[in-house]
Amino acid sequence: LADKDVTATEGENDGSVNLALASRGSTIVGNNGKYHARLIDGVKTGYTGSTGFGYTFWTGSSNSPGKMTLDLKALCTVSSTRLLLWDLDSRYYRYRIEASANGTTWSTVVDRTSGSWQGWQDLAFAPAIQARYFRLTGTYNSSDAAFYAVEWEVYGLVAGGAGKSVASQPAAAGKATTI
Repeated sequence: LADKDVTATEGENDGSVNLALASRGSTIVGNNGKYHARLIDGVKTGYTGSTGFGYTFWTGSSNSPGKMTLDLKALCTVSSTRLLLWDLDSRYYRYRIEASANGTTWSTVVDRTSGSWQGWQDLAFAPAIQARYFRLTGTYNSSDAAFYAVEWEVYGLVAGGAGKSVASQPAAAGKATTI
């Protein structure tokens, strides 16, 4: 994907369904950290300093930065994503989200590897993209070595509609539109 192909912007979801729920069959795995499945359990409230979130290590681990990979189990047309970063203090985060149709070739669709990001992250894709997999990489936490997220939502429909496929495009390596 090139900068002109997909633009991620702040926004609301378009009324499509949250495809990133374990109850819908989606799964998530991570290469370090714990409790990755909590990001797709549908629970957005009641988290504390010790429960209700998943995490990876962005530094200080042999395989840093940690990644969490979401599998929607089918190619989907995705119009937006929402990510709730753990926000019970004043810390801020930096991160990147990549998308793939096949789990092999990845394109950066959200690059927030600079700036100070907190709380809910509402991101719309224009045009919508077609992908099965999404990979979240935490690149910074202003407080410690872990990247904490409470919930990850991906809105869209099972593929069949319009959208830009990310299937055979090379990864944008941070050159996708920064939101």
